[in-house]
Amino acid sequence: MCRHLCPVGNITHNETLTPHGWGQLIAMERRGLLEWDSGTIDALYQCADCGNCESHCVTDQPLPDAIAEARTRLASAGTAPESVLAVARKLDSSSSLYNGDSVQLPTSSGEYALFAGDEADHFSPGSLEAAVKLLNGAGIEPILIGRGRNDGLIPSGLGLRPQAKKLADATVKDLSATGARHLLTLSAGSWFSFSRIYPERLETPLGNGVTVTEVLALLHEKCEAGELALKKSKLDKPFAYIDPVHSVRAENRFGTARSVIDRAFEGNRVELFWRKERSGANGHTGLQFTHPELASKLTRARLQDAKEAGAEILFCDDPGTVGHLKAEASGFGLDVRCLYQALAGQL
Repeated sequence: MCRHLCPVGNITHNETLTPHGWGQLIAMERRGLLEWDSGTIDALYQCADCGNCESHCVTDQPLPDAIAEARTRLASAGTAPESVLAVARKLDSSSSLYNGDSVQLPTSSGEYALFAGDEADHFSPGSLEAAVKLLNGAGIEPILIGRGRNDGLIPSGLGLRPQAKKLADATVKDLSATGARHLLTLSAGSWFSFSRIYPERLETPLGNGVTVTEVLALLHEKCEAGELALKKSKLDKPFAYIDPVHSVRAENRFGTARSVIDRAFEGNRVELFWRKERSGANGHTGLQFTHPELASKLTRARLQDAKEAGAEILFCDDPGTVGHLKAEASGFGLDVRCLYQALAGQL
């Protein structure tokens, strides 16, 4: 019952490019009814791995894991698309999908570690510093880990398990070195990666007693407890929160994000059609490497949805989503703002 919530199916209008279509491809290949060729492989790699299908499956079928497993077999055999093999080669010599191989190792210990990753500096410069400033305002001094290193979610989804495992091992080693019991993330995608992908798909658990929390969720908690105070400003243009990619995979984040925004801003906040439980993917998925035009179409569809809802300002916390939205926003007359930076300005 997830067909109507597949963002790729909704913009391509191609039944092959839907959860049912991808499931059929995998099942038929496993039964010897078809072989992987250029056409079927290309179709398999047009899934965005956004999690909408699994989140809305009435029988809890783990289709994203099945797709990742099929892709892993193709990558292992060297028959994955060249764009995927190029990502594998990059990660064989680097820890980042976007930048160089300069990873900042932790030099201190503490209760809270914040995974900086390779997306914030690349897609939304200043967002990491803004998040740290907000945490400091709540009395938390996080130890940065993994700055310059990918969280492994996209490589894992592309079927690059050895490369994703290498990234996971390095991050868990850094986390252990800090002695932190709480790992903070800047995005829902990283939360899902550490909470589900590491222990289940990559067999790399964080360690006993380590909790994973999104920065936004912790800020909400601190606001509710009166331990973080935000000034309130009135916005003179309609504004909206756009749920970032992988939001459906995280815990209790829909009300949390909006509650924090309402503490800092007042005015005409509107809701998009594709929101909360039915929020879809944007270009910040593996498609940016395998099918960049399809990735752009997904991003433009999210912006068109915002335009039709009457929004003029869009807030989003996930640095990758912010970067992709900003790249296309001028064509829709929309002002995309990093939520962390906007909130830091309200301290």
